[in-house]
Amino acid sequence: MRQKNLETGIHLGLSPDVRPYAAIQAISECFKILQQGIIDKNNRNELNKIREALDQLERHGQAEIIDI
Repeated sequence: MRQKNLETGIHLGLSPDVRPYAAIQAISECFKILQQGIIDKNNRNELNKIREALDQLERHGQAEIIDI
């Protein structure tokens, strides 16, 4: 879904048939989609680190320190 929205926004932003103010808005939304995707990926990575540390604590009673 995110990929399709991004492609549509890029198409609209680059289309000569779209008015400039709408093209600017379309490109702006594309950047927001990309940024949110990066933030989501970083959050998933951090959550995975926390889960691994919790699993290690449950198994061995100690874990590596996580800097959040």
